[in-house]
Formats: sequence, C-alpha cells, structure tokens
Amino acid sequence: MREKICDFIYLDTERYISLKSLKIFYWGTFIIPFYVAVMSMVAINLNGVNWKSLFPLASIVIWSMLYWGFVIAIQNKRIKKSFELRFLVNGVAGLLMSALVWVFFASFNLIADKPILDFDICLWMIPLYVLISLLFITIIIIGVHKGVYGKIRQKGKTKKALAISAFFACLIPFAGVCGKLTARLLREHASLEILSIVGTTSFIVLIFVPVLAHINFVQYFYCKKYNINCDENGDTTSQKLILETSDGNNKPKKRQKKKMNIFLKILLILFCIPVAFFTILFIIGFIKAIVEKI
Repeated sequence: MREKICDFIYLDTERYISLKSLKIFYWGTFIIPFYVAVMSMVAINLNGVNWKSLFPLASIVIWSMLYWGFVIAIQNKRIKKSFELRFLVNGVAGLLMSALVWVFFASFNLIADKPILDFDICLWMIPLYVLISLLFITIIIIGVHKGVYGKIRQKGKTKKALAISAFFACLIPFAGVCGKLTARLLREHASLEILSIVGTTSFIVLIFVPVLAHINFVQYFYCKKYNINCDENGDTTSQKLILETSDGNNKPKKRQKKKMNIFLKILLILFCIPVAFFTILFIIGFIKAIVEKI
C-alpha cells in the first residue's frame, strides 16, 4: 500500500505555489476586492446600512484577512517549510480562489437591481461545492487504492505522453487567442440574454474548477499518515515557500526584521479598526433583517 501512496504523492511534486506567487496573486487580482468594496459603498450610499449593502464589504474584508493571515503564517519562521507543506499550501490556495470568485458573484447578484441569479442559489453553491469536493476526494482515494497513479506515472514517462504534453502546452496560447475572439464576437453579435448566460456559466466554472486543487489535501494527509517527508530526490523542504531577502539570503538582518515587525503591527491595527466597525454593523443589519422577516 505504501508503494501506491508514494506513486500518488510523487505524481507531480515540483509544481506548487510559491510564497512570491501568493503575494502576486492578491495584487494581481486586487481589482476584484476593490470592485466588491465599491459595490458595497454604492449600496450603502443608496440604500443605507443593512445586511445586503454590508455583505460584500464584510465578505471581502474577511476574505482578505484570511488570505493575508495564511500568507503571513506561511512566511513565518516558526512554520517549518517541510516537504508536505507544499500540498497544504496548494489546497488552501485553491479554496481561497474559489471563495474570492464566489464572493464577487454573490455580491453582484445581491446588490444588482436585476440579478442574474437569486442570492439563495448562490448560498446553495456552498453545500454543493462541499459535496463535489467530497466526491472528488473519494474518487481520488479509490484511485490510490487501485494503483491508478502508479500506471499514470509509468505512462507519463513514455515518448507518446511527452509528445501529448507538448501538444497541449502549444495549445495554451492558441486557446487564449480563441477566447479573446469568442468574447469579441459575443459582445458584437450576441444578445444580452446570451451574454448573461455565458457570463454566469463562466463564473460558476471559475468557482468550481479549483476543486481540482483538493487533491493536494489528500496528498498532505497521506504524507502525514505514512510519514513521507521528502521527494524522490530526498529533498525534505519546500524551497519556494521560504522567504528570501533582497540580498538573496534566507536569513534577514535583525534591523530589517524589527522594521518589518513594527510595520506589520501598525498595518494590523489600522486594518482591524475598520474591520471591527463594519463587522459590527454587518451583524446588526443582518439581525435586523431577520427580525423584520419574522
């Protein structure tokens, strides 16, 4: 059984999200949290303070706190950058990506005058997401016990498999061009109803596709259970998750560390004040809405 587990874990150990990529992702997609916050501010200005107008802002603030809490925890020196940590990071990153798209989609449908979907349907996506995740994980575990991943590894080393991989790699830029042309054609010739259907389908796909990253949770579990703490080359660390300084060393100077700690404390205080304020208002508005419905 251990051999089957190793085949599964060593399927692709080199591709994992780096600490630098995690930071770039947030600022690269900052337009989404910004737009959600703007939607919430506009709703507050038009409709006053209530749970509907506060939901987008509170949700994106909570998401941002969770995201940066995750990043700060990963770069913390006290967290051992072990081999299995890369799988946990990949899995959590996929979960956070799904949450970001869901917050944007749900916030838009909650505030819009003519929502594409009811907010209740957006809420039902959460248990559906969990159900699909559990089903996907179950299929993965069954595949591990049947030795499927050992066969995949063997076939992946053949010339035919390498040729297929190269072919699909060449298709990536071509697919991007096709996507742009399709979007232009839809914008110019399709009706608003078709555009809304295409847009809704795209968002739903973006919410559920990161479920594929949950394979990393299974790999992390097996690493812990079977005490697998290195890759095939004997590397016991995840180098991409180690914080590097400007001089290229992994050990920052004491002065830089003190300045960074002071900066983080000030940033945390400035960030927590509006978060606490909006969270309290959100809870009050949410309770009032429930009482009014009763």
